[in-house]
Amino acid sequence: MGDVNLLDRIDQRLSDLRARINPHDFEECATSLLSPIHPGLVPITGGTDFGLDAEITADGRITGLIITSSRNWSSAKRSLHDSLRSMRKNGRPVHHVVVVNLVEANRQKREKLRQLAQGFDCELVQVYDRHWFANQFRENPDWRQKILGIEGGPFSFSREPRGAWPDERQLPTVGRDVLIEKVNDTAADVILFGVPGAGKSHVASKLDGVLFLERQPIPERLLDDLISTKPDVVVVDDAGARLDDVDLLLHSRDAEGIAFRVAATCWPHEIDRVADHLPGSVRFEVDLLSREELGSLLRERGITRLSVIVHLLAQADGRPAWALNLADLLIRDSDWSSVWTGKALRPDICLFAAFERVR
Repeated sequence: MGDVNLLDRIDQRLSDLRARINPHDFEECATSLLSPIHPGLVPITGGTDFGLDAEITADGRITGLIITSSRNWSSAKRSLHDSLRSMRKNGRPVHHVVVVNLVEANRQKREKLRQLAQGFDCELVQVYDRHWFANQFRENPDWRQKILGIEGGPFSFSREPRGAWPDERQLPTVGRDVLIEKVNDTAADVILFGVPGAGKSHVASKLDGVLFLERQPIPERLLDDLISTKPDVVVVDDAGARLDDVDLLLHSRDAEGIAFRVAATCWPHEIDRVADHLPGSVRFEVDLLSREELGSLLRERGITRLSVIVHLLAQADGRPAWALNLADLLIRDSDWSSVWTGKALRPDICLFAAFERVR
């Protein structure tokens, strides 16, 4: 097992149905890992949950959390059905639910879970599935050891950019297919540049054989991880502020002759500085999306009311990351006040203003 990298070891353990996962430990793990995302999360203990494992309270709305450690699709679906039936039988006035399981939940399965919840007069807000937990186990060694029994030191890569939505892999690549194809067909290193919120990290995540480099990787460990994972592309996100990481990555590649391409994401005013550290690279702009493309993305994310879509389009101004952030606040937290007043985007707008000043 020593020559199998940590990400693969986690995937193998989660896929092995013979490897038992303690359901009580997993429930505790899930509520712990989700608490930073849902600050109003309160576990329900004592065996009187009436179908719910926790409640999330935000702006006066209660969202039920339903957790199962099942890795089998039919069992996970049955667990949700039984939990919703128990919740309704006991008169719980909950009409929004978040589902947690260890199934690989593709878009088709998520839609079936959504329809199942709809049958109990519930809106399915979010699904945290095996892929999301695999990344969480990589970053949380204590929970990885307790739930999966896997030891492991610091690891240099992740499969998703930091801050990615749990279902981001399920979202379509609206307006980006041609760009992704061009970058995949390029043999050289690449620089993906664009204004804040344009979706540079999302585009990078869709490249073939991609892994994201963690910040300040340990040089000795990086070399081992490159040899064991054999990525086609390594992404250095926010490369303008991580030029040392770019240099370390190139040094490791040259020292061992390992075949992979580097994809660096940055803001437009950082292109030349990044290019100085990535000689011979090809530049691709991740431009803004049209209103039609953004509207399609919002509808895919679950925003269907026309007046809401129009309001989000006006605030996001062509930036998919901003649009999805606003949609997530509405769907996950029901935070209408912050979204409607523009407060939710204030930090992003301040960053953009800073970019405009230095451009």
